[in-house]
Amino acid sequence: MSFKLSLGVAFLGLSVLAGCTSAAEESTATEQDLILPFPVEVEGAWRGKWETATSSQWFEGAVFRHDGTFFADVSTGIVCITTPCPTSVRIDGTYHVVGHSLVLASNGPVETIGGDYFTRYELTRSGDALTIEGDGFSNTLELQNSYCAEPVDCEGQGLIHPMCVGGWTCSEQRSCGYSCGIPARD
Repeated sequence: MSFKLSLGVAFLGLSVLAGCTSAAEESTATEQDLILPFPVEVEGAWRGKWETATSSQWFEGAVFRHDGTFFADVSTGIVCITTPCPTSVRIDGTYHVVGHSLVLASNGPVETIGGDYFTRYELTRSGDALTIEGDGFSNTLELQNSYCAEPVDCEGQGLIHPMCVGGWTCSEQRSCGYSCGIPARD
């Protein structure tokens, strides 16, 4: 009787392992992800440090929201002598982190300018610094309380503001503020 029970348990164990093996083969995890399975925390507002960029394309700033969406202002690497000149472009979409990898995906059609940012990056975080590395690309971003290019960017960042009639503002330093008062009409 114990032989049959042992054989049944062994068969069940092999079935479970076989199921795990096939699921693991379908995963896109890198060897680094498997060694360090705890994801790097990226949620929040980040401001790029241009002096750390290893190419002319870099993240000027990004906000990774709790719901898995993001927006980022990125340098196109284009240098112009006339206007208009798309030296910076806004990208947005969804993101997910697996271990030490960040994958950015677009919500819709990808524009020619800025489209090459929708890819997989390797992440390293040290305190309030996040280094993003890709194919021939590296850029360090610093954690901020908020990040914006225009006031509407401040919504959805979970920022605390006074309970008054008013609206968000965006400073020259690209940080959010809240101003009480009835906004002037144009």
